[in-house]
Amino acid sequence: MPTYVPGFGNASAKLLLLGEFPSKIEEERLESFAGPSGEMIQNLIQQSGMSWSETYRTNAIKYRPPQGEIENLSKLGIKVEDCVSELAKEIQAIGPNCILAFGEIALNAITNHEGIKKWRGSLLSSPNCGIKTVATVHPGSIIQGTTEGMISWKDLAYIGLDVARAVEQSSFPELNLPKRNLWYAK
Repeated sequence: MPTYVPGFGNASAKLLLLGEFPSKIEEERLESFAGPSGEMIQNLIQQSGMSWSETYRTNAIKYRPPQGEIENLSKLGIKVEDCVSELAKEIQAIGPNCILAFGEIALNAITNHEGIKKWRGSLLSSPNCGIKTVATVHPGSIIQGTTEGMISWKDLAYIGLDVARAVEQSSFPELNLPKRNLWYAK
């Protein structure tokens, strides 16, 4: 029987952190954003001027797939579509001003977009729940090595900028996209 890992945190949070699916540590602790990636994100949130206790943390998929591979989720008899439907209800119950989506699966579940490297840092609308979203690379994907936990300073800097943008956007509910004029000459 797979282990369900529920969302956790401030039930009236203005910023919702959305991961992909539980890691092994999250599954053991029954808490989203636990372990090395969660600690890194917690530090970035605090550096951006928000307290960790002000956030709500959850995953797009509440069960850890076998071997931690999303392709194996069907072996548990779980469909991604059902998880996305449950996630939308969870988000509506919390009512955040902004969602910070970590990784490809979270990006797709909330915005239907694909290509995290193409969309990271962008301010997006979410057709699945009507909440503005900032997407970024999941820190777990850039942690290298099992004991040292080395990461690229460039990737960490990008994630830090994306976290800061989401924290800023969480202070108001409106989606204010930048207005740009493109001038060109023949």
